[in-house]
Amino acid sequence: MYPRNGLRAREAVMSILAGDIYRGTPYKLSLLAFKSFYYMNLMKSPLATIRSWRTRKQNIRDVPLAADA
Repeated sequence: MYPRNGLRAREAVMSILAGDIYRGTPYKLSLLAFKSFYYMNLMKSPLATIRSWRTRKQNIRDVPLAADA
């Protein structure tokens, strides 16, 4: 139940999301660890991954505005 952050992946992701890339924060190794965990998790269920990718791709389509129609 004790949350661990041994690779400091959470801090690396938060640093990138906050735009803190110029301060010299050592985030590259931690971010690589996060990405590897993320992609390994995707490989566990490839069918669900492909289905989610297609759904997201469909949801990002251009929707005409009422004034344009």
